[in-house]
Order: sequence, then C-alpha cells, then structure tokens
Amino acid sequence: MKYLLSRDEDSVSMPDIQMMILQESEKDLEDLLESGRILPSTKIGSFSILEFTFGWSNGVRMLLDAGANEQNSTFPLERVLGNIKDADPDHDGYYHSAEQLLEHGWTLSARDIGTCRSTTLRSLLIKELAGRRKRLWELAQSYLPPDKLPRLREGELLDIDAGYVYAVLVETGRKLDSSLRPVNPGVTVYHYRDLLSAETMEELYQAGFYGVDLPGIPGVAPLGSAGMTPIIVMNSYSSKRFVKALKWFISKGADVSRKLPGTNATVAQLLSERITIKLLSKQHEDTWDYWLQTFLLNKRKDSLVPFVRDACACACCPGGCTTLSVALREVFSILPSIYPAPYPAEKLRQLLKILIEWHSNYPKADQVLIRCFTFDALSLTHICCTGISPNFPHRSKSKDKSEIDDILEEEEERLKDLERLVSELEAKFEELGLPVLEFLEGYWHSYMIQFLSKLDPYNEEHHKEVRKLGVVLEVDERPVPYRLSLVIGAQIKEVINEELDGIEYWRPGRSYPYQGKVVG
Repeated sequence: MKYLLSRDEDSVSMPDIQMMILQESEKDLEDLLESGRILPSTKIGSFSILEFTFGWSNGVRMLLDAGANEQNSTFPLERVLGNIKDADPDHDGYYHSAEQLLEHGWTLSARDIGTCRSTTLRSLLIKELAGRRKRLWELAQSYLPPDKLPRLREGELLDIDAGYVYAVLVETGRKLDSSLRPVNPGVTVYHYRDLLSAETMEELYQAGFYGVDLPGIPGVAPLGSAGMTPIIVMNSYSSKRFVKALKWFISKGADVSRKLPGTNATVAQLLSERITIKLLSKQHEDTWDYWLQTFLLNKRKDSLVPFVRDACACACCPGGCTTLSVALREVFSILPSIYPAPYPAEKLRQLLKILIEWHSNYPKADQVLIRCFTFDALSLTHICCTGISPNFPHRSKSKDKSEIDDILEEEEERLKDLERLVSELEAKFEELGLPVLEFLEGYWHSYMIQFLSKLDPYNEEHHKEVRKLGVVLEVDERPVPYRLSLVIGAQIKEVINEELDGIEYWRPGRSYPYQGKVVG
C-alpha cells in the first residue's frame, strides 16, 4: 500500500487518518492530536490507532507521548511482529517501534519471542525479557527474607518461579511495575517449545534461562508438554525443526525417562508417539526420506530418543513399553482408521524400514517387532498407556485396574497363544538368520495366515452344548481377519509351506474377532 501511495497518491482511496499514517506525515498527526480530531484511544476498524501505526516509529512515539499506552488495551507483540523478517524494507521501523513499546512496559511473553521471525527483533525481545527478570530478582533479594527466595544457579534468571516471586512481593505491599508480572506463571519459557526453534532456545539459555527440564503446572516438563500449541500437520521443514529442538533438549540434560503424570509412560514414549504421528500424518516422499536419513545419521552416534522402558505391563512388550513398541502400536491403531483397507503393502514396508533404522541401536529390536506383529495379528487389546495424549500430555491416563482385569480375563486363551507363537517364531527367526523385515514378509506371514485360518470360531462351551444335541462340529478353514500386520506379506508370492506342514493349528476354545478378510 505504501508503494502504491509513493507512485500515485490519487490511485488509492481511503479515510484521511489511514492515509496520513501510511504516508507517515508527522505534521498531520501532530495537528490531529492537538485539535482533538483524533485521540490516543481512536479505533481504525478493529485496530487501535497505535497498532495501526506500528512500524512508523516516529508516529508510535507521538501516540505514546499523547497517552496511547494508558488509553488503549495492549495488543500482543506477536500480532505486529510475527510476519516481519530481517530483510524486510520496513524492518527498522518495526524494530524502533518495538523498542518504544518495551520502554513503556509493554506486555512481553515467550510466545511473542517464539513467533518472531526476525533474528534482530527476537534478540531485542529476549534481552528485554532477561532484563525484566533481573530487575524482579533484584527486588526480591532486597525485600524478601531468604526463606522466600527460590534457589538459582549462578547466572540463572527467574523463570518458573517468576510468578511466585511477583505475587509474594505484591503481598508485602510493594507497588511493582506491571511489566515485571509474568504472562504465564507456573511454566518456563521452554514450555512454549513448539513455537521456539533450537536457535531461539539456545539464545534464551545463553541469556540465563536454564530451566530446560523443570516440571511446570500440572507437573509436566517442557519436553513432555503440549508445547502450548497443538501438533501441526507435518512436512519435512517442520520435522527438521522438531528434530533440532529435540536434540537441543537432550543435549541440555532433559530427562526422557521422566514419567508423565497419571500414567506409567515416560517422556520417551510420548516422543515416540509424536514422531510416529508425524510419519503417518504426512506420507510424502520428502517427509519419509528426511526421517530415514535422520535415523541413519543418528545411529552412527546414538538413537534420536534414548532407549527407555516404561512401567507398563502389557503383553505387547513384557518388561515395559519401548519407543519401538509404542511406534508400532500407533501404526497398527492409526492407519486402519485413516486409510481404507487394505493399506498398500509396499507403503507399510517403507514405513517399517524407517522404524527399523530408527531403532537399529536398541536391544532386541527384532524380537519387539515379531512380538508386536503377532500381538496385532491375534487382535489382542493393549493394556498399556494407550491414553497418552500427544497434544495434551497432562490429560493422559492409564487404564484403571478393573478395565485391565476384564481384558486379561476375556483374552486369557489368546494371550497363551501369543506366548507360544512368539516363542516358536523367535526360535525360527534365529534359525533362519534373515533380516527381520524379510522374515516378517515371508515365514511369519505364512505361519500366521495358516494359524488364523485353522482357528475354531466357537468356544468350548458352545461345543459342549451342541454335543448334547448329538452334533459334532468340524473345523473348516476360516476367513482370515483383516489386520494391518498381515498386510506385510500379502503380496509375497513365495510361501514357505514346507516349513509349516504338519503343524497342528486347531485350538478348541479359541474365538478371535474377525474384521473382513485379508489375501493370504
């Protein structure tokens, strides 16, 4: 708009006040203020005149001198700074406008910092926030007894305790500058991690914000928190940003073994869910290729997420869920709900290759794959922390004991089948010495198809009742249920039938849920 005005003023039609601001006419603004034709509280549409003027630093100064700061409700800085980049021609005007607002005590939050795209503006905001926290700490040291002061490391700034310190100072009767009041008490700046790049967090850390792993309200540390924004639909750019931030947190000592409140799961399991959701939500070659290359790179040093077992006791992964078992659980539960059956076998193989590379440094990763695939093929129910909420971790919860007991009782026989099958399949895997994906595509798939096709659809009680009527039921081959795990070998032509001959598959009293049919 400014460009059009500079070329041909008559080509643009708008109210005089807006024209005056866009033309940055100090004399006209001064005349309008002195005559009372505009007031510092004047609105231009839904914007205050101060917000509309932002970017014209002299105009901002004149409005502030006239009392705009007192007569207008403050607008968030992210609204006027969020789209400004270092190379923008109006950058300096926005920088000096922001300086003036901050000098007048404008509200400042970590969100404003995280949404700022200009590195110089971001540094200005970080420096100002650090300065305000230093002033608050100096006041606390001057007026509060030692037992009321939080413990800070040398060079550390108030962060998670800033709200507490401010409130205690107010209780003493001290009149404090409102700019010192934290916008979101009870959390650290890093709880806004979904808005903060690794570079921004490093700048905050160097300024003195050291609390990268402090649990905030309600007991969740930054890496395990919602990040103050829902998970965004992923592409390769946002995935790169996520990975850089994750590495940064871990490099600063963030504890991925920390439990999530209300669950048996840890931050590591939550991160596994988030990464898997990123893989599933955007199934494009650039995104998948990025994640594959990321895992290949990281396995030379260590896995992206350190190996951690949680405190769950589910048959999908005895001894506690790992990031791999959680990733597979997500794959088996999410894909059937968002893609029509059958899911393309080749895409499933691509996805598994990525998961295998991710966990190539993990102990017994191959055995976890075999067990989780068998668990899914038998249509068993998870009793682990399926209630983890990737968007809202503080709302996560485990199943209650009565629900778990009901599941275990109902699936008792199938769980026995699982343990027997896993034992046999793991032994065969060791004997054949195949890569795990090749084993799942071939031997495992054929074995499970034959096992499931020979199952008795009726339980033992049903057999007893019909025998009283003089009827003996014969077990014929059954349609195999559609399970995502069984897609892995659905297009493999060479079946190892010789290895499977002579195995007795019929197990009276086993009844499995059927959901359509998969090609064997």
